Amino acid sequence: MAADAGLRAVVLTAVEGRPLYGMTLPSDEERRVFRAVGELAARIHASPLPPAAPGTAPVVPYAKLGRHLEGAAAASEAG
Repeated sequence: MAADAGLRAVVLTAVEGRPLYGMTLPSDEERRVFRAVGELAARIHASPLPPAAPGTAPVVPYAKLGRHLEGAAAASEAG
């Protein structure tokens, strides 16, 4: 995920695979899939934050994302 203050955009990278929405899986496969989702989420949350640009404050988790989402919402309401 990346955010751009100038563009007021949040960019998400697609992950290879199929959407789980609406899928019916056998219980053993469902457990395997959700375990993998949990492991992926754990790796994302454990990964280090990107370094701050010289002369700027460090990125606080979720604060920057929240600001960009608020800006995007405001822009869509104005448009």
